[in-house]
Amino acid sequence: MPTLVIATNNTGKREDMRLLLGEVPELRGFELLTMREAGYPDWDPEETGADFTENAVIKARSASSVTGLPALADDSGLCIDALDGGPGLKSARWLGANASDTDKNAAILERMSGLEPGERGAHFVCSLALAAPDGLLEVREGFCHGRIVRAPAGSQGFGYDPIFMPDGFDLTLAQMSVVEKNAISHRRAAWRELAPIMLTHIHIISGFANKSDGNFV
Repeated sequence: MPTLVIATNNTGKREDMRLLLGEVPELRGFELLTMREAGYPDWDPEETGADFTENAVIKARSASSVTGLPALADDSGLCIDALDGGPGLKSARWLGANASDTDKNAAILERMSGLEPGERGAHFVCSLALAAPDGLLEVREGFCHGRIVRAPAGSQGFGYDPIFMPDGFDLTLAQMSVVEKNAISHRRAAWRELAPIMLTHIHIISGFANKSDGNFV
């Protein structure tokens, strides 16, 4: 079975990507592994990029180099107008590496207390990068626009999903099913751009399926 490494140890992102790949018949046969599942639980490249695209490339190239397999990396974040675009690139580590999603959401809501609906605009950004050991690199970007609600709602999803309501909906991302969320998410928007490109490289990507070092767990 051809294998694709998802350059993360976040199983939520891995499952999001599984659903997206499943929509493309030619990609349904790929086994998807997080870096931990591929045998690299301590993988954590330094994300020194100036934007989401540069960080996605860093992660994709690192994961592909370490595993010897094609890798798909996601770098995404929440950008809030009232917080000057924050937490932005620091979305995953905002308030520190040990802060929980609940802590981060609470801190944002506290900072935005008293703001009117028209002042609560925000958007998610996602850059998806595909890299392979032969030097192949493709990157595409997507967005999901909406606003920050006044209180967390919903138990689905992860990260900032409970406080973000997409434009045109009266539910937060965390109140939607995974399928509903993926239909409108920033990751889906980026995937719509990357999937056709990925298909043009399908034989190259599949060719690395059996070239790993057997370090899977």
